[in-house]
Amino acid sequence: MKAGVVSIAATCMVLGITKFISEHLINNPVDVYCGGISSSGVPDTFHGMAISCADDVLILKDEDTHSLTYLNAEKIVAIWGRPAKKKKATEGEQASEE
Repeated sequence: MKAGVVSIAATCMVLGITKFISEHLINNPVDVYCGGISSSGVPDTFHGMAISCADDVLILKDEDTHSLTYLNAEKIVAIWGRPAKKKKATEGEQASEE
């Protein structure tokens, strides 16, 4: 297979994943696996709210620290949704529930 054909196929795959993420996973909490293994032997995954996916870059926002992670869409092996974290109730909300 010629290099140009492989390049076109890879581009189509990335367009497919970015389109899927944009249409189905934006504003949802996700876990993303890009193929790495941590030193403890556990698969390396990235976690966060999928806030944007454009120009072959997925942006995740950490729900606790609000830091941003930018992932190259070409490197995504697997992506899946996960339950949203429950927000902690403030003292006023707790008092109104009682």
